[in-house]
Amino acid sequence: MLEEGQRKDWFDSSFIVTLAVASGLGLALFVWRELATDRPAVDLRILKSASFSSATALGGVLGMGLYGSLFLLPLFMQNLLGYPAETSGLALMPRSLAMAVVMPLGGLLYNRVGPRPLIATGLLVSAFSFRELSRLTSAVGFWDVFVPQLWQGVGFSLIFVALSTAALGAIEKAKMTAAAGLYNVVRQVSGSVGIAVAATTLTTGIARYHDVLAEHITMYDPATRERLGALTAALRTAGSDAYTAARRALDLLNAEVTRQAAVLSYDHVFALVMLLFALALPLVLLLRATGTARDGAAALIAE
Repeated sequence: MLEEGQRKDWFDSSFIVTLAVASGLGLALFVWRELATDRPAVDLRILKSASFSSATALGGVLGMGLYGSLFLLPLFMQNLLGYPAETSGLALMPRSLAMAVVMPLGGLLYNRVGPRPLIATGLLVSAFSFRELSRLTSAVGFWDVFVPQLWQGVGFSLIFVALSTAALGAIEKAKMTAAAGLYNVVRQVSGSVGIAVAATTLTTGIARYHDVLAEHITMYDPATRERLGALTAALRTAGSDAYTAARRALDLLNAEVTRQAAVLSYDHVFALVMLLFALALPLVLLLRATGTARDGAAALIAE
């Protein structure tokens, strides 16, 4: 529903309405079944623990931000900046490298300060990194993308082990496997939802920003006339006749407007992710310091 909604005009489409009803009904039946049976496939009763519930919700936020940005950044670099696949892949490396370096330090800090300061700091650092990504332009360089990725790696590292430890430390050993599975599936599903929402928001934003920018592109605007004149002259010099040059100049101008609209839409989505991380901060107050970082690392490996 989320992936195809924009393409099908949302609830004007009977197909999307059918998907919405099916998903809503399926979710309601799933919750009812898991709460009614004595041996559920997914033990939702574990969510009675405030610490586990808040940590699971934060894991969902983390999944949306992580997978959403992993989906958007390669598209931005390849479609708008013209990077080849290899270069755009290298631009994503600093996040992983930072996580490899900082995550062991995050474990040591957890044993000293507990989950709340560590996760709150990680959320703020992650929000800052997405704030930097929300200020990208079509003229950014490699390092303008590299540095925010580095900050993301630091932020996610501070969150990962601490969050898993806080989530599972309050769960009795008999329910540990069920709790780890629920925690992991929420993060994975949230990641999939994050990708779908990011794609839909991006597409909608491009159309909206194109309309906004196009309102200012008129023949009464001196800058527009100057730009069209320069494009037309360049095309005439390249050998086009007057009519063809004028038409191609308009097409080139429209392509540039679409490009700038896409940049604004990407920035908008990154800003929404920043806001999501900021709004998740109050959930940190419900976390309790339980277990050690070794337990959290073991939980991550099990996932």
